[in-house]
This record gives sequence, structure tokens and C-alpha cells, in this order.
Amino acid sequence: MSNTRPINLIRVVAVAIPCALVVLGLVWLMAGRYISNHRVRLYKDPISSIQSIRLLPGNNFPLIQQDIAITDIHTIEEIMTAMRSAKAYSPNHPVTRWSCILAISTSSGDSYVDIDESLGQGTILHCVTSPNGGLIFDTLQSTTMGRILEQAVAQSDKSAH
Repeated sequence: MSNTRPINLIRVVAVAIPCALVVLGLVWLMAGRYISNHRVRLYKDPISSIQSIRLLPGNNFPLIQQDIAITDIHTIEEIMTAMRSAKAYSPNHPVTRWSCILAISTSSGDSYVDIDESLGQGTILHCVTSPNGGLIFDTLQSTTMGRILEQAVAQSDKSAH
């Protein structure tokens, strides 16, 4: 005769559910809170709280060769309006025309957005946790962001000369 008892499904579920909740809580504490705060800074903070936006060279076909600081409130408003009106997007093997990284500085911290102007798929925004890549939490498409950034770079070139 065997000393084993049949497994009681109710006891298994009663142990599995609290364990799963603990694991999900730990994952949220490690990654979710940062992602939530990053999203709030990009999408919920008032535009007036943005101190500056820096354009940094992208990794693939950079739009610029050196950092550019944007402090003009009108340009900052245009960039943030374009970002906030961008739609969720799943790119299909885009061909990059140019790229850059936006470093958005607010009183509550910096946020980074990778920008790729593509051929045929518009401007694609990748919201990330750091300028060197990292955890991507949103991929968006904007119909106006590319034009706004190209104009900001052209304006910066005019004022430099």
C-alpha cells in the first residue's frame, strides 16, 4: 500500500494564487513603478513643467551630429502636442531616413524617446527608459513630429550662423 494522498485541487489553488500575487507585486515594484512614472512624465505633466528638450544624435542615420537644446516654448509645445497625439503603432520593417533621441527634462526627471523618421511609415517614436536603449514600453506613430524636429534643427542651424 502506498503512503500518498490524492492532491486536493482547492489547496493547490489556495497556495498558487497568493504566490502569483506576490510575484506580480515584486515585478511591479522593480519595473512597473518606473514605467508608470516615466509615462506620467511624458503624457501627464503639464507642458509648462518642461524645462528643455535636448535632441541627441540617433544611432542609425542621425538627424544631427551634436546635441541641440530646445528651450523655445512654442517648439516645446509643438513637440509635446505631436507626441501626445501620436497613435499606437506596430511598424513593419521600417527603413530609417534619420533618427534622433529626445531627452525631455522636467522638474520630476528626464524622459527619453527614440525617434525614427522612416520611408513610407512616418515618424516612429519609441519611448524608452534610457538614451542607450532599455525597456521599450510604447511604440507610436506621429504624422507631424518629423516635420517639427526638422524645422527645429533648421532653426538651430540658422541661429548658429
